[in-house]
Amino acid sequence: MRNGFHAASARRFAARWSISLSRCTVLMIALVAAGQAAAQSPSGPARVRVSTPEGELIQTAGGGQVSPNTPIIPPPLPAPVGGGAGPMEMPPMDPGMMAGPGMMAGPGMMAGPGMVGPGQVPMFDPYGRPLPGTNPHPMFVPPVPEYFPCYWVTTEYFLWKIRSDRSPIPLLTTGATATVGILGQPTTVPLAGDERFKHDAFSGFRITAGAWMDPNYRIGIEGVGFTTERRQLSTFVASDPLGIPTFARPFIDANTQTQSSLPVSIPLERTGSAAVVNDSQSFGFEGNLLVNVFRGRPDCKWSLNFNMLGGFRYFNLTESLNIATNSNVFDGGFQNFDGFLIAGPLSLFTEDNFFVRNQFYGGQLGFQSTLRNGRWAFLFNSKLALGVMHQEIENYGVSAISGLTTIPARLPGGILVQSTNLGQFNQDSFSLIPEVQAGVGYYLTQNIYVFAAYNFIYVTNVVRPGDQIDPLVNPAVVPTSPSYGTGGGPNRPSALLAETDFWLQGINFGINIRF
Repeated sequence: MRNGFHAASARRFAARWSISLSRCTVLMIALVAAGQAAAQSPSGPARVRVSTPEGELIQTAGGGQVSPNTPIIPPPLPAPVGGGAGPMEMPPMDPGMMAGPGMMAGPGMMAGPGMVGPGQVPMFDPYGRPLPGTNPHPMFVPPVPEYFPCYWVTTEYFLWKIRSDRSPIPLLTTGATATVGILGQPTTVPLAGDERFKHDAFSGFRITAGAWMDPNYRIGIEGVGFTTERRQLSTFVASDPLGIPTFARPFIDANTQTQSSLPVSIPLERTGSAAVVNDSQSFGFEGNLLVNVFRGRPDCKWSLNFNMLGGFRYFNLTESLNIATNSNVFDGGFQNFDGFLIAGPLSLFTEDNFFVRNQFYGGQLGFQSTLRNGRWAFLFNSKLALGVMHQEIENYGVSAISGLTTIPARLPGGILVQSTNLGQFNQDSFSLIPEVQAGVGYYLTQNIYVFAAYNFIYVTNVVRPGDQIDPLVNPAVVPTSPSYGTGGGPNRPSALLAETDFWLQGINFGINIRF
């Protein structure tokens, strides 16, 4: 009984769907016929008569009257492309159409935002802005929150401190006349070189310029150059017209390993003056290839930009240390020079100069990162350069004498620079230059921001002038010593070629312009 009921229900359901399907078929046939009649009729309205199970329906196309009970039939379809019978052909696709988000860019379709189909040209930059010469469909153009620049220039003013140079012994001393400034005596006081040469902060500037080289702003180039001022740290001392106070040039006697000195001024015997000058300057440049690894959406609250870089770096550190003295021996006084004892009045001049130049050539890798929140930006950059440090050292010394009864004479060698270490020396060493920068910036406009940052550069294996001083001196090679020319003893002072590390650190203030 139950099976019979289900069978009857199935037959009624099939009959209802059969009637509905037949009605749809008849309406589609009428639609096509009306379209063909309209296309073939040169003038006048077209009439279509259709028989249905519910009776006869009349549709008038054009200006004819339509019965109120007549069903509304959609406008006629266009004739098949190419005419004639056969399957309906799709009309050619509009070249301006694009593949929407999440669609594959097939033949004849332009890629939507973030997509590039085979053989297609990008229509959008990384921020969704249409590229020049393209006309994408408006529905696929996302809102542009920020203009994305192609070029940028950054200028920075900085105040950097450097690692101080040092001397192994004081370069000038003063004390009692009896001890003539010899180190280790109770009355001896260092005047210069007793501690590191502590320079004030160096002013300088750095310029950076770069550009993106591809349409997607992923590959770029960047050049950087910086220089510090050439800053001098000077110490100058002089006696009064009577030669007060006593001061001298100290050294260690290489023969006896004891402290000794040569006088510059002695009361009532000679007046004197002395100057110690230490100067330093560093500069460098680099060229890098940039690869944008990640670029966040600027319309997000926090947007991160991360670039990798690699390139070439050059760094130069040039420094010198000069010690010069001048003595005026009174009439009745005496001075040793070139193995002779010469009577005054006369003038005696001595000079020791240590000059160094460090030049780094190498490759480097690093990254740049910027985290932006509204107008504020936080930056952190790091680099590591590996290469060769070419070191140049030039030691120069001279002693000269002149007077009313003395023929002017000039001999190589002062006190700390003699024939044993005088001249030019070169060597190459492997070196590393790591650099980090961290700071905060503020966008004045979408293309201009200002920032302040801490910068630290560390340089390994450099030569510095104070490290080239050998405090051990053989008096037999000093032109103004009573022992000059006697021979014997060690060949000291010697060329040390000593290496050390160097750093620069400080605060940068900069402005970045993008266009």
